[in-house]
Amino acid sequence: LTSLEIITHENIALPNPHNVEPRGCLRVRVRWGRGELDILNTHLGLKPDERLAQAESIDQFLKQLKASNPDGAFVLAGDLNVIRQIPLGQKVECIGRHVGFA
Repeated sequence: LTSLEIITHENIALPNPHNVEPRGCLRVRVRWGRGELDILNTHLGLKPDERLAQAESIDQFLKQLKASNPDGAFVLAGDLNVIRQIPLGQKVECIGRHVGFA
C-alpha cells in the first residue's frame, strides 16, 4: 500500500523447477519526487537450486530494466532466504553491484 502514484505494475513469474510452490516478483513503478522508482518484492523458494534459479531470473530482469532506463532507481526487497556466505547470498550481492550499489 502506498500513497505514491502507481505508474505501472507487473508480476514476474519466477522459475519453479520442483513444481512445489509458484513464486513471483512483484514490480511496481511509482512516482517519487520528480522521478520514478521501481520497487520489487519477492519471496524466494526454500531449496538452494530453486533460489539460485530465481535469483538469476531476477538478475536478468534487473539487467533489462537497467538497460532500458540507465538512470532509473530500484529497491529489491522481500524474504530472499539467504545468508551472505552461501553462493546465493553472493549472487544477491552481485545483483546489487551490477546496477551500481552494494
